[in-house]
Amino acid sequence: MNEIKTISKGAFWILLGFGYSKIATLIFRILSARFFGVESYGNFVISFTIFSAVSLISVFGLPFAIEYFIPRVKKSVAKGVFVESALISIGLSTILCLILLLFSSNLADVFNVTDYLMFVIFLLVAPLGALAEVLSSVFRAYRNVKWEVLYKRVLIQTGIVVMLILFYLLNTGTISIALSFVVSYIIATLIMVYIVNYHIFGGTRYVKFDVSRLVRYSLPLSLSFMMLFLMTWEDNLIVSYFLGPKFAGLYGSAAPISQVLILPSSMFSIILLPVLSNIVSKRKYKDLNKSLQFSMKWTVLSSLAFAVPLMLFSELLLSLLFGSAFASASTALSILVIGYILFGVFQVLSRVLMSYEKTDYYLLASIISVISNFILNVALVPVLGINGAAIGTSVSMFILVSLVYSFVKMDSNIKICSRELLLGILSLLLPSVLLYFAAVTFGSSLVLALAALASYFLLLFILLFLFGVLTNGEISVLKTLLTKLNRRKL
Repeated sequence: MNEIKTISKGAFWILLGFGYSKIATLIFRILSARFFGVESYGNFVISFTIFSAVSLISVFGLPFAIEYFIPRVKKSVAKGVFVESALISIGLSTILCLILLLFSSNLADVFNVTDYLMFVIFLLVAPLGALAEVLSSVFRAYRNVKWEVLYKRVLIQTGIVVMLILFYLLNTGTISIALSFVVSYIIATLIMVYIVNYHIFGGTRYVKFDVSRLVRYSLPLSLSFMMLFLMTWEDNLIVSYFLGPKFAGLYGSAAPISQVLILPSSMFSIILLPVLSNIVSKRKYKDLNKSLQFSMKWTVLSSLAFAVPLMLFSELLLSLLFGSAFASASTALSILVIGYILFGVFQVLSRVLMSYEKTDYYLLASIISVISNFILNVALVPVLGINGAAIGTSVSMFILVSLVYSFVKMDSNIKICSRELLLGILSLLLPSVLLYFAAVTFGSSLVLALAALASYFLLLFILLFLFGVLTNGEISVLKTLLTKLNRRKL
């Protein structure tokens, strides 16, 4: 039960943190575009993409290594795991940034960047992004997701919005966008360094950890995440290549909406690795099944609960967010929704592979899926357009889940399906059918659609409770978390 409570608390804080982070990020993007115009905003998008890529490569899969090893070792060795990981990440990011700086003018020309200074500043701050990710993984390893949410998500995202407004008022020009990132990341990283050194490892002597073991674990994960990162944008490039920028724009409106379904799986999978790692190290395999079934149940049910409205009101949603010209991407959106439900299942299952130190299987599944995605997109896009890209991506997600599940079953006797999960899926049927008729009847009316959605979620919640899917223990944990949150507000 302690493991279930830990996962529930983590999911609760991740939901709050992700929600706040997404809203703050959206505000930052809107302000940047309105303050400085389309071209400057475009420069930011390109610069931030490079920043994200450098940070992703530089962490080298080490956050997962930290989450895997720290729950298994003594605190002095855990400090060694953190220090070695931080040094590797800082070293890699520094070397990568120096190389990119040497060719920065060429890169700026290739990507048509007109604000070279902004581009360079984002390159220089990338090592801080990598270090922040390593530091936040220590919080997750010790199952303190609240700190990760507060310092990495809330503090940084609040900082960039506040600093952007401040620098704008100081008339610093378009460089305000980059400076807001620099100041926010410096402040947040320094605070996280202080907390990790003095509150988590304060007074603990440093015992060096085997770097080769750290790298052996993290390298396949690093390559896997590069593969999955590739998988998220290769379909866009293929659509653009075969169909042109107009259809790439249509597909680009459907993809980010469908990726909202990554949130439910992230809520339950982010804290799952340190929990499972601790269980496996103590050989408590009964607890492993309970924790995995709990995470899988709420990942699948949460994803399905939001997937149904996304599919039924896809045209209305695309028209509201992007304009009526984008409504033709509704079929692609509905297909991608299925793919990202499967991706959520993959995220949970992948933590089992990581907890058993089978990261090479994780890499193999990622490589096969990326290759499959490329082949399917090249074959289907010229024939079926953006719907072909969506089908290719969703089928690749199915291949990914199937491979990972097969690898998991090879090394463990886990059971991912539970009676509560099946009852939960049955509970979805009636609200989904009623919502379908509501969408057909008045799907173009925003007010009526919102009323139908409210009724849908209320009926679903009641059925989940009546069928025993939402247990008394889970309700008790939720009440405790909400009570603590209200006390903090007061």
